[in-house]
Amino acid sequence: WHGGGGGALGHGDKASQPVPKLIQGLSGKKMRSVACGGRHSAALAHDGTIWTWGQGEQGRLGHGSNTDCLEPAPIEDAPQAMEFVECGEAFCAAIGKDGTLYTWGKNKVGELGLEGMSVFAQESQPTALEREECFKNKSIAHVACGVQHCVAVTEDGAVYLWGAAGFSHHTPARLNPLSVPKGYPAAQQVVQVGAGNSYSAAVGADGSLRVFGRNRQWLDGFTVVGTTNVLGLPKTSSGWGEVEPVPVPALQDKTVSGVACGYFHTAFIAR
Repeated sequence: WHGGGGGALGHGDKASQPVPKLIQGLSGKKMRSVACGGRHSAALAHDGTIWTWGQGEQGRLGHGSNTDCLEPAPIEDAPQAMEFVECGEAFCAAIGKDGTLYTWGKNKVGELGLEGMSVFAQESQPTALEREECFKNKSIAHVACGVQHCVAVTEDGAVYLWGAAGFSHHTPARLNPLSVPKGYPAAQQVVQVGAGNSYSAAVGADGSLRVFGRNRQWLDGFTVVGTTNVLGLPKTSSGWGEVEPVPVPALQDKTVSGVACGYFHTAFIAR
């Protein structure tokens, strides 16, 4: 439901939908999860097939073209069955059954983690990031896509990020403050990540939470009127945000089990 621009709702047209409506193209199929990007969506079936629909510009649907799809269509040439799928604003990422990370769509600022970024750069089909070269031969456990950046965590809890998130990494680069150095308590290892509009979050195995990135200034025309407070912090080390991951004080006595980062807001599941 909501805005149907680009066919993002998958109902066969581009009309908006004010209330939830069943996607007929997926009726009868067993789905595991769904992800929403900028005017496109993706769903993962139990058999590991990814279905995408919506605006096809910049190859974001993974069908080998830039054609819009008003109804869900499977990615026919996927290299393997997938375990997880995520959508950014104009790109996608997926984790294969063997822990390989794949990305496709726009690569204007390096959001795919692949070489050759430019205004016109794109990949219209799932393309693997070399595990040995990018992730020290470790499998990917979780990935999150922001507006123009990606964050991924490996099986040993090391965190990598790339794209335009204020860090200038256009191919996967390890984020040292969130990595797992020798002797670091296993309970603190990162198991889940979130990515929003130039900011990120990470959940530890012990339920701890850290955030970093831009605290996005709120503009009224060309006048700065405040910040969006997406990091959930009482104050930041600078007007820009947090360069290094920091805990969220309001959640320090909580056990966080999930995080979701939006354009100007963040949500957590905690107890």
